[in-house]
Amino acid sequence: MAKSEGSSKPAALLFAGSPAVLATATATRASSGRASSKRKNDDTGDNETNGTAKKLKTETRPARAKPSSGAVGQWTKKGPVEIQLKLVRTSGGEDEYRDAHEKIFRDRMDEYDEDEDYEGYYEAKQDLYAFQDGRLDTDYDDPEMESIQYRSEYHVAVETAEGEDVGHVKFLVADLTDAEFHHFWAVFECHSPAVSRFLSVFAEDDPAYSGFYDGGHSEGPLLKVDVQAAGTKCWSRHEFTAYRKDPLVYILEFVVKDKWQGQGVGSQIYEALSSLEPVRRAKYFFAMPGPLEPMPKSQGVKQWVERGRRIRAFHRQVGFRRVGNSHFFARAVDTKHPSRAIKPGEDAGYVPVGEMPEVKRKATMYAFA
Repeated sequence: MAKSEGSSKPAALLFAGSPAVLATATATRASSGRASSKRKNDDTGDNETNGTAKKLKTETRPARAKPSSGAVGQWTKKGPVEIQLKLVRTSGGEDEYRDAHEKIFRDRMDEYDEDEDYEGYYEAKQDLYAFQDGRLDTDYDDPEMESIQYRSEYHVAVETAEGEDVGHVKFLVADLTDAEFHHFWAVFECHSPAVSRFLSVFAEDDPAYSGFYDGGHSEGPLLKVDVQAAGTKCWSRHEFTAYRKDPLVYILEFVVKDKWQGQGVGSQIYEALSSLEPVRRAKYFFAMPGPLEPMPKSQGVKQWVERGRRIRAFHRQVGFRRVGNSHFFARAVDTKHPSRAIKPGEDAGYVPVGEMPEVKRKATMYAFA
């Protein structure tokens, strides 16, 4: 496993946002099959990255489940080091979505001093009742807030059986069971500029509208043709979004402290995550492994690059395989999935898109291999 470079800080094993991209490609967005939504500006340049997740407007809440084996609140794994996974904090989801909207409507009513004869008060009151009855569609009004109901963030503390801090995991769960096609995009676009880059591997045409796709069942965006055809080709175009009821799990942070590295703890954590209630139905985990901190602009670049390579090597050891030749990796929960038959050393490398000097291309491929 990766180890920190001469630092007393916990070793950051995974960064959900984009690493310092040495070469970027500008994607042309098609309009077919996709509703418009508010998109956040990404001001990151070729040598920097914005990995800060946007904080939700609503309050975070403690886990409501009682700690038990396999429950949301706690999971215990026996191995070389006996660890416990405890859900420390959650945000987003249907409850916070409803609370936030009800607060908006009630605040609007308060602005009019409960003057029932005033048109604004009456409209706010009617909107509140319509929302509570499920008759008000607010998506056109605020796609960012609308997306909250389809995504939840979890912060899981990892401890020993004695309660000693081992590290933590943060992940995003997108539950699109009752969502429409465009909500898939809003969930990731409205989270943060870094996470929104995950969308770069998906085609924007909705197969339900385009009528051209007959390669398999899909209820969401397909992988781009050139992404699926690149690398090891172990991922089909439709499998990640075949069924809306299957949650999409995106790892935001994966941290194991120096003291516990090299003892199989990281592997245990990934095994344990699949048993937590929020992700129990998930068939894939997604990640973009690399250092949490952005690439330094001067000293320390070599150490940062080598650390990132070790982090990706670790994730390959626990079952992650690259999606095409992109920055993103996926881990199939099913051990019989074709990706699991690919040896870590035979996984695809990163291939930058766009024209650049050959020296820079080779350096980029090495840095993010």
